Amino acid sequence: MEEKRNYEILKFVMHGDKCYMSTDIVKGKPLIVWLKYHAHITKEQFYEWARQIIADLDHFHRCRGNPCYQYVNPYSVIVGEDRKVYLLDLASKEQEDMMHLMQRRYVRENFLSPENQYYQKSEEKEDIYGFGKMIQYVLSSVELEPELKFLESVRIQKIITRCLDKQGKKRYQKLSDLSGQFSLSEKRNGSKKIMYVMIALAVIGLLVLSGNRIVSCISGQSRRQGGQDTKLADTERKEDMKAQAYQEQFQELKEQWETERKELQDESSKREQELLYDLAFVYFSQMKDYEVCSRYLEEMKEPDAFAKDMVRLCGMMSRADGEDDNTEKRTEDEEESVEMLLERMRQEIPDEEDERYAECIEFAKEQLQKEDVVEKQTSGEES
Repeated sequence: MEEKRNYEILKFVMHGDKCYMSTDIVKGKPLIVWLKYHAHITKEQFYEWARQIIADLDHFHRCRGNPCYQYVNPYSVIVGEDRKVYLLDLASKEQEDMMHLMQRRYVRENFLSPENQYYQKSEEKEDIYGFGKMIQYVLSSVELEPELKFLESVRIQKIITRCLDKQGKKRYQKLSDLSGQFSLSEKRNGSKKIMYVMIALAVIGLLVLSGNRIVSCISGQSRRQGGQDTKLADTERKEDMKAQAYQEQFQELKEQWETERKELQDESSKREQELLYDLAFVYFSQMKDYEVCSRYLEEMKEPDAFAKDMVRLCGMMSRADGEDDNTEKRTEDEEESVEMLLERMRQEIPDEEDERYAECIEFAKEQLQKEDVVEKQTSGEES
C-alpha cells in the first residue's frame, strides 16, 4: 500500500459575507489512490465527503475575484488521516507532479465537460460538472454500507444528472444550489416528490396485494344483485392492468439502474487500469525501480497483453541491473529474445495516441543495449 505523504491543502475562513483562503499541510492520499485500497465505506462517510467538497468549493467561489477551482477530480481531493477530505492547493510548487497527472488526456476526458477539454473555461458550472463526475466515480469504485436504497439511488442519480446536463432547464446554476442535497435530514425525510412517489407505490402495492379479496367481495355482491357480471369483469381487468403496468414500470426502472451501474463499474475499471499504468511508467522510466513497476502491473484485475509482457520486460531489466538472480525466471525468458519481446509489445500498444507506451519500449531497448555493451567491454578486459 502506498504510504501517506504531506500535501498542501486549502483552508477557508468566513467573516460575514466575505471568505478568506489560507493553506495548511495534511498527511494523506489523493482520493483516487485512497479508494483503490478501500473497497467499502459507510453511507454516512459518503454523504459527509459530498457535503465537505460542496462547502469547500462554495467557499472557494466566494473568495475575492470569484475564482473557479477548475480541477475538480479525484486527484485534487486529499483524504487525510482523519478521513476528512480537502481541496489540494493547486498553486503549490511542491505539488507539480499532481498537476502534471491532472493534465493527462484520460483525466480530462473523464472529469471535464466535452467543450472544456483543455481547462480553457473558468466557470462555476465547470466545477459543478466535475463534482458530478467525481461523485459518479466514487459510487462506481466502492460499495456503500449499508447500500443505498432504491429511492436513494434514484435521488442521487438525479443529482448527478443535474450536475452533468449543462443544457437542461433543471441543471444546477450555482454550487450553493447543491447545499443541502446530501444532508442527513433530507435523507431521512426525503423531498416532497419522493414522498409522493412512496405514497403512490404503497397505495398501488396494497391494491395488488388485496386485489383478489376485493374482486371476490365485489363478485359475490354482484351475483346477489344480478345483471352486474360484465361490469365487475371490466373492473377486475382494469385493476389487473394497473397492477401489471406498475410492475412493468418498476422492472424497467430497475433494469435501467442496473445498466447504468454496470457502465459506471466498467468506467471505474478502465480508470483504475490507466492509473496503474501511470504509476508503472513513472517507476519504469524515471525511477528505474522495475520491481515496483511490475508489482503495479500485476495488480490489474484484467491485464492486457502489453501489461503482461511489460512484467516480463521488468524481469529482464532487473536481471540486467543485477537486482534479480532468479534462475527459473531467467530460463523462461531465454526462450525469447529481447528483440522479439519488444517487437511484440509494439504491436500490443493499447493506445497509439499515448506516447508513453512507445517511449517505454525505446527506453528499455537503450538500457539493455547499454548493459550489453558494458558486459562485452568487461569480458574483453578480462581476456
